[in-house]
Amino acid sequence: MNAHQKKHRKKKRNSLFRKWHRRIGFTVSLFLLNLSVTGFLLNHYEFFGFHHKTIQSNLILNWYGISAPESANCFSDKRNHICELDQHIYLNQQFWKKTDSRLLNVVSNSDGLVLATMQSLYFLSRNLDLIDEISITESINEQALSLSFENSQLIINTVQGHNFSLDLQTFEWIKLSSQNMPQPDNSLSEVTVVQKTKQTNIASLQSDYRKRQITLLHFIQDMHSGRILMASGILINDITAFAVFLLAISGLITWQRRKKKENVTEQHSI
Repeated sequence: MNAHQKKHRKKKRNSLFRKWHRRIGFTVSLFLLNLSVTGFLLNHYEFFGFHHKTIQSNLILNWYGISAPESANCFSDKRNHICELDQHIYLNQQFWKKTDSRLLNVVSNSDGLVLATMQSLYFLSRNLDLIDEISITESINEQALSLSFENSQLIINTVQGHNFSLDLQTFEWIKLSSQNMPQPDNSLSEVTVVQKTKQTNIASLQSDYRKRQITLLHFIQDMHSGRILMASGILINDITAFAVFLLAISGLITWQRRKKKENVTEQHSI
């Protein structure tokens, strides 16, 4: 191989090196753009309120595989309809709050409604405004199994098989024996959600439920880490991170070659 052929091969090799350097640089620029934008948003998520806002797009929710419960635990009387989907409580078709555990029962009295979960009691006015909240587990160190109402007292039957009454005047808990256990009264009747007349209402609750599952903060974190594409996204992020390393090395090599070429040119000119 003569000198001309060696020079041509070296020139071709350098051209290929620069071409791949540009390609890697373009790929890495997209990666860095995603990191910079999502990183900025994560640093200021409280200002933008991303931890409170949720994803509304059905396309993204389907991508995450978010689904709603097929049935709801519902209670109703002449004035109100209360439904629970996986600890999400809806009052008259409007989302109220996410509770600490599943809804057990709803009872009514002259003041309004009392909602009982396994861990808490929620006292609502007749206009469904929250009046008070009492932790059952903190008060009696047991979880509730059912709730009834009798003579201005709430009767709690616990998972452990004990019975407690809550005086609504003094808010004091009293442990009851089987002999002095009053019969429940005024409890609301449970509605079976599989009835055809309820399917439309349940569908609207299911749609609302899905749109409360993924916050914008969670979505941006997944974009930042690549987890939006599951395992393949993490792998792509790892490969791209390695490409950044290669880009830095190839950039250093290119700079050294250019500097060496400039030195040779200066020597020839002298």
